[in-house]
Amino acid sequence: DEDEDEDEDALEEKPAKVNVMSKQRSRAAEAGGDDMDDDDDDDDGGGGESMDFGVSRKNPEARRREIFGAPGHLGRSLVAACVNSAGSMLRSATASDVLFETCSGGAGGVVVAAVGEAQMRELHAAVAEAARASVAGEAPAAA
Repeated sequence: DEDEDEDEDALEEKPAKVNVMSKQRSRAAEAGGDDMDDDDDDDDGGGGESMDFGVSRKNPEARRREIFGAPGHLGRSLVAACVNSAGSMLRSATASDVLFETCSGGAGGVVVAAVGEAQMRELHAAVAEAARASVAGEAPAAA
């Protein structure tokens, strides 16, 4: 009989937990967020464009330098892609934002520090040539 009472108590507790989770998911859905996430500590209503994956222990500048500047990492690849695709990137609203941020050197100049002045001059020259060709009505150069 005691086992049956414990089982009944366990069954009674589960619906309360489901209701709490449903309320949290409802708040996230109302806020426009992902209602299927597993974060139970999302007290701000969740959702929106940004996601909080926790607080990094590293300084944001150190993290950017690590990501962009380490050999074989993002900085050189990003600049090379922008040089090779400058013309098409200028014609795309989203890609032109990436191109602008890359040409400006990134937050805190992290891209310039990662690739150096010579590659940045090459990028600026490629963007200038793509803009010149576009204004002149020339066909985009093959990469």
